[in-house]
Amino acid sequence: MISPVPVFVQAWDPISLAGVTSQLELHPSISLVTRPDESPGTVAVLVSDIEDDSASVLLHRRLMRSGCARTVLVTNDIRVTELLDLIECGVSAVVWRHEASAGRLHQAVHTVARGEGCMPPDLLAGLMRRVAELHRRAVGQVAPPTVMSALEIDILHLVAAGMDDKEIAGRLGRPESDVKRALRSMTARLGLRSRAHAIAHALREGYI
Repeated sequence: MISPVPVFVQAWDPISLAGVTSQLELHPSISLVTRPDESPGTVAVLVSDIEDDSASVLLHRRLMRSGCARTVLVTNDIRVTELLDLIECGVSAVVWRHEASAGRLHQAVHTVARGEGCMPPDLLAGLMRRVAELHRRAVGQVAPPTVMSALEIDILHLVAAGMDDKEIAGRLGRPESDVKRALRSMTARLGLRSRAHAIAHALREGYI
C-alpha cells in the first residue's frame, strides 16, 4: 500500500486554515501533520490572501529552512513578477482560491509530491508574456551559455504548457522513458528541485 502524503497546512487566518484542512482530510491518501518537519517529504499547503507577496516569499523561505521545500500556494491573486521568486522558494503549484475544491487541492498536493508542478493557465500565460517582454528588452545582449540540450528545451516548453510525460513523448515522437530520463538528468545536473524550478531556471536564462 502506498503511504499517504504528509501535508502541513499554513494559513493567515483560522477560517482559511479550518476550510483547507477540512478539504484535505477527506482523502485517505493525505496525512495532515502539525509541523512542517514532522515527516520527510512533507508538502506545505499555504493559503495566502495578503496583498504584499513579499511576505509570502518570507514565509516560504521559513518553510524551506524547516525542511518543507515543496509548496502548494492557494491565493486569490499573484503578480507575475513575483512568481519566479515564489518558485525559487519552493512553490511548485498555484491554486486559485475560487477553484480550491477538495479534488483540486488533492490533485495539486500529489502533483507536487511527485516532484512536478502545475499552474493555472491564465497565470502561465501571463508569465510567458512577461518573459517575451524581457526578451525584447534584452535584444542585442549576449546569449546565455548553452547548458541545456535542444531536447531538454523542447520538453520544458511542453511541461510549461501543462503536458505530462506521456503527452510530451507523443508530441515529440519519442519514448516516454526518454522524456523521464532527460528531465531527471537536467534537474540533477543543474541542481533543480522540481519541474517548476526547471521552468523558472529556463525562463531566467532565456531558453524558453
